Amino acid sequence: MIRIPEFWYTDDYVPSSKTHNLKICPHAKPGWNHHKEAYVGAYELCETSPSSGKVCSAKGFIPLVGRTREVLRKAVRNSGFDGEAKWNLYTYEEHRAICHLFLVEYATRNSQKAVNTALTTEGFRQGGLGSGCTTGTATINGAKTWSFIPTGSSDSLGSGSGEVTVTIQQTDSSGSNTSTITRKCNRYRGIENPFGHIWKHTDDVISVYGNGYRTWYKSVKPNQFATNKNTSYKPFCASTMVSNGYKTEIKATPTCDFFATSVSGGSETTYWCDYNWDNTDTSEHCLLIGSYSDGGGRAGLFNLHSDRGVGSSYAYIGSRLTYLPWAE
Repeated sequence: MIRIPEFWYTDDYVPSSKTHNLKICPHAKPGWNHHKEAYVGAYELCETSPSSGKVCSAKGFIPLVGRTREVLRKAVRNSGFDGEAKWNLYTYEEHRAICHLFLVEYATRNSQKAVNTALTTEGFRQGGLGSGCTTGTATINGAKTWSFIPTGSSDSLGSGSGEVTVTIQQTDSSGSNTSTITRKCNRYRGIENPFGHIWKHTDDVISVYGNGYRTWYKSVKPNQFATNKNTSYKPFCASTMVSNGYKTEIKATPTCDFFATSVSGGSETTYWCDYNWDNTDTSEHCLLIGSYSDGGGRAGLFNLHSDRGVGSSYAYIGSRLTYLPWAE
């Protein structure tokens, strides 16, 4: 598990220039937002064995996909102590914190920018986290497969950031070896595949479209995380932008969120550099993060996917383990 530290933050947004000025402090600051200490899995969520009903963040597994949030939530809670809500699926709260830390450290909104380990003359970071596993799927047992990077593939980077090249053996329907391919596996501060490879389910946000705009609801009570929206989920952001496209502008919120208000004229290297997925279906929707192994330039830390129902389960959707020491 990777520690996401406690910090305080604020976004001094300038409406006239549409400029976000994100500031972070390790000490309490009056009027600033507070991120509590938490831990996220170094690896994407894995299943210890099909019969155990438990999941983990461990080396040497192929990340688990094809499960709903409800099934994954139960599996995560089975891995903890009875009645305890400290163990959870990935949360938007923690992903947002990771995005904030990345923005301050790298000073770029293009998380897929090429890795550059050299520092500037002033000692600042350059480049980004590389393309990650976003350039194509693999064929495993004759089937198109999105989840195929073994967990721990980037362990050579330790608690650092960057990317490594992984060789994947492809197989036909009989399980016989056919050809090999190479893919990138990236890492941010010890967190493997922070975007790409597989979409990550989040459990603290549910959204609903109606009256011309989408509203995102967030729960800060892990013991009340649920498949459908309950009273613990409170509205925290809304946007009339319910189209697909590269996000060029994000909603100005007190907590510096990354939901699009415009997708006009953007690209994978301009504005927010990542894609926005949405539609006008009026059912409750989940929030997926980061994109998958053939997402290409649309993928990245700021890629948010709000166009799937809360019961979604696909071969390219998984999650990540989260531990919240402050939860009841």
